[in-house]
Amino acid sequence: MSTDWDTPDPAPVPGYGTPSPAGDPAPSHGGADALLSEPGVMEALAARDRADVARVEAETAMARAREAAADAEGAVAIARARVADLEDDDSKRPWERLAAAEDVERALRLVSQRDREIHAATVAADTAASECTRAQHAVEAAIAASELGGVSEAAADGDGDQPYYGNAVEFFEKFLRDAYMRSQDGRVWCARWWEVPEGLMRIEAMWRAWEHLRTDPTTGASVWWRDHADHHMNVLLSSSGPFANYTDEEDRLKPGQPLPHVSPPPGLFRDVREDPPAA
Repeated sequence: MSTDWDTPDPAPVPGYGTPSPAGDPAPSHGGADALLSEPGVMEALAARDRADVARVEAETAMARAREAAADAEGAVAIARARVADLEDDDSKRPWERLAAAEDVERALRLVSQRDREIHAATVAADTAASECTRAQHAVEAAIAASELGGVSEAAADGDGDQPYYGNAVEFFEKFLRDAYMRSQDGRVWCARWWEVPEGLMRIEAMWRAWEHLRTDPTTGASVWWRDHADHHMNVLLSSSGPFANYTDEEDRLKPGQPLPHVSPPPGLFRDVREDPPAA
């Protein structure tokens, strides 16, 4: 990473900086298959598939329109060559030359028509591509919403005493980076945010606030977004924030893509779900 200063080791934060205890990993909460079977996610996936079909059809129509335009251009060239031949042949009658000139005009009108068809097909293809992007965003939002809903259900079933995520890294990898996608547009990020003390502490704070508020099925999510996520993420994404000096390719924000992330070494962040219960 390109920085003007050496990044210190992550500051010790409760629940971090020590190897995970030996033993099997903590049980997974849900999974990709379960999320993809949620009605909202399935509907978003179906809409994305329809948008993709429309995109392919529009691109096919655009390719055909271009082929037809090329054929029309060829017809113009042939008609013009015919006119030139007749002009050089004194034995040809005037009506033959006139007919050849009319053939040129017809061919030119066909070219204009094909150009309009290309324009319409290009607009349709661009619109379909944009719709595909919107549909993909809808899929990602549906997955995030489904996961958040699953957490609320787990809390309602009495799972609220145990953290849903084992640490801030898991929270970021499985939820935050997909739920909070942003394009560059003057914003910055650090794919190794866990190496930056302020970045680590702010995402740790967001995770712990999320774990606390997830048990509120009414306004918990809204409070978390308004008071915690938006507050901390605006600081982290700011060009004057803690990630301002990180400009490597791995740190670049890309439209419609999850926040950049490089996973930390195994064992650096322990899973708090494996901690023994408090006495």
